[in-house]
Amino acid sequence: MLPLRTVRLLLRDFQADDASAYLRLREGAQFGRYYPAQECDHAASQQLLVRFIGWQHEQPRRQWQLAITRAADGALIGSCGVRVQPDGSASFGCELGEAWWGQGYAREAAQALLDFARDQLGVQVLDAETLLANTAAQQLALQLGFVALPEAGAAREFNGQSWPVLRLRKTLY
Repeated sequence: MLPLRTVRLLLRDFQADDASAYLRLREGAQFGRYYPAQECDHAASQQLLVRFIGWQHEQPRRQWQLAITRAADGALIGSCGVRVQPDGSASFGCELGEAWWGQGYAREAAQALLDFARDQLGVQVLDAETLLANTAAQQLALQLGFVALPEAGAAREFNGQSWPVLRLRKTLY
């Protein structure tokens, strides 16, 4: 099953020694602009990494948050995941460090993960949410074939304002 390979990337399970690289990729000012600050600090990022590694040991495994690494040099550049529900649907998310934005890595990694979710995990429907202000995440989802749902997600409150949430869905079968 794993790792997943693309032309330029290798998607694999996270390891404990990914900690420093994972913390670095989440600390950019632009990376965190759509999150409450405390969700991107080192403590929160470390907790996420511990959670991702813990998911690898669940039986049956239903949560797959994979490290996105460049095949050429092994550099950790982001993460991409699906969290499978008992009904065959799943939620989807993807993050890249700022240094790797605009190079097609997110789309390449996400497509590999979507293929894996369909072919290996039997996922039929994928759901995603993003802040309405996060046009890059919306563009990625639309390129992957997600469609916006008419009902909005619950708004998120942080940084002194309310952030509307867009819900998206992709049917894999």
